[in-house]
Amino acid sequence: MRILLTFAFLLNAIGVTGCECLIISPIKNKENLKTYDFVALVKVERIDPATDNSREDRDIKIQVKELFKGSTTMVLNIQDFNNP
Repeated sequence: MRILLTFAFLLNAIGVTGCECLIISPIKNKENLKTYDFVALVKVERIDPATDNSREDRDIKIQVKELFKGSTTMVLNIQDFNNP
């Protein structure tokens, strides 16, 4: 009976999925910022809502408070991975 219940449980768990997030190391000094094109202190004003697509580009409207590197922009484009 245990074997039958274990087998039934394993068949029920086939639809399990997962994801892995990119972990960025903390910024400790100016040397860590050399690889970035844009560095600023910003206020997020709006984030476009997600749709049902599993992968899409989304815009984030920002207000630049203090620019450290790059050119001033009003909108950042990010690639978002949503779970459908």
